[in-house]
Amino acid sequence: MTDRITLSNVKPDYESISEQLLSALKKKESWQSLNNSSTMRIVVEAIAAVGESSQYSVMSATQETTLENAKIPESIYTNSRFLGVRISRKVPAQVTANLQNTNYVNQYLEIPKYTQFTINGESYFNRTAIIFNNSSSVISTTLYQGQIKQVSYTSDGSNYQTYNLVEEPWTVSDSDIICYVDNIEFNRSSIPIFAMSSTDTLFYENSLPSGIVECKFGNGIYGVVPNSQSNILFKYAVTKGSEANNSQSSLPVTATKFPTLVGETTSNAYNGSDEKSLKFYQEMGSMAGASNGRGIDRDDYRALVIQYPGVIDCKVYGQAEIAPNDKDYMNVIGLMLLVDDSFTSDSWKNLVKYLKQNGIFTFQFKRFIPTAINVDINISLYLNTGSSLSQCRDTVISKIQEYTALDVGSLGKSLYISDIDNIVLSSIPKQIDYIERASPVIDYVITDNQYIKINSITVNTYYSNRSQSSTV
Repeated sequence: MTDRITLSNVKPDYESISEQLLSALKKKESWQSLNNSSTMRIVVEAIAAVGESSQYSVMSATQETTLENAKIPESIYTNSRFLGVRISRKVPAQVTANLQNTNYVNQYLEIPKYTQFTINGESYFNRTAIIFNNSSSVISTTLYQGQIKQVSYTSDGSNYQTYNLVEEPWTVSDSDIICYVDNIEFNRSSIPIFAMSSTDTLFYENSLPSGIVECKFGNGIYGVVPNSQSNILFKYAVTKGSEANNSQSSLPVTATKFPTLVGETTSNAYNGSDEKSLKFYQEMGSMAGASNGRGIDRDDYRALVIQYPGVIDCKVYGQAEIAPNDKDYMNVIGLMLLVDDSFTSDSWKNLVKYLKQNGIFTFQFKRFIPTAINVDINISLYLNTGSSLSQCRDTVISKIQEYTALDVGSLGKSLYISDIDNIVLSSIPKQIDYIERASPVIDYVITDNQYIKINSITVNTYYSNRSQSSTV
């Protein structure tokens, strides 16, 4: 029988390393005379300290290699990319507008896609060409918020050529990138290169952990390779995401390159959204990678839905949970959606279309709206003398906002009184003496179909005076 291997139970902390060193040195005759000297003790302690520090670095580095344990943002993004997950960026806000060509001499006018428009001082662009056949026609179209930029490269003819679009992190539009190789259009693709054919004029696009965009061409077997010395031109939009959403309409529309064009918006700017949070990738990255962009089981559909712009969290239900005895609900998937303000009725229609393209096409989808549980937080903090009242207040408010922000996992996440106390005690542990809580006064234990919505956060700060205080 083979001897079983026993793993070491030694913990490489400071005390353990010191004891191991001393134990080993006691066995050496050359060190017997130094065994109790202060110099020897200092040397051993120094070595133990270095060993502990090195081991901490090794453990930290090992921790960053797994998605569930990683703490550094770059590690989380890198692990997600390793699993085949595409890292999303900002999505442009959009408006509808009526446009007219006022040139009565040359009535035909073609406005190419990615032309720069201006609406109330904000940059917009069109995703498709706009064509006027006569000056009396009024065309209704959709414009998207973003500044059009372009950058050129010269191809070296190699396989898997890679080019970066360097802008502020996450600001390049999540879907608005086009490329021309010697005036031949190459379309952006979010599918991996190995899924391309040899004739596909495509480039693979993903976000780097730094938030800039990486564009990669194929190798001739998977995707066409730009020839050596070919001119590669990228056009893309830099957008503000949700920041561009507003409630204004009937605003003038102009285009510098087309002075005869006049127009007016017929809607407000809506549907702009920001990049997904780190929490999304840490909690959903492995699930999204496993689904590989396809909807088969419950987890696949949840990963697909949560990746969709404007969706914060989602619960997926089958007929057995919705209406088990109703034949009308056969092949129906229920989606309990927690969404942000950019998600509209059109967003829902587009989400359904997206799910049918990527999932089992015979399924139908029904949307359910979760119930908001409104909570006001009102606490008074009594601090030790010398603490900064304003700084402590701002720190606690920031930590409470961070903890209660709507994110992946918000559906069904209860809020306990102890949660508020723990936030305060962990954020200002040396400054706080005691807490008085006006609200909440009960624990909010909720179901998967509910979420905690914080209406207001009030934090008052005072210096502690226990002789005058009756509540501790």
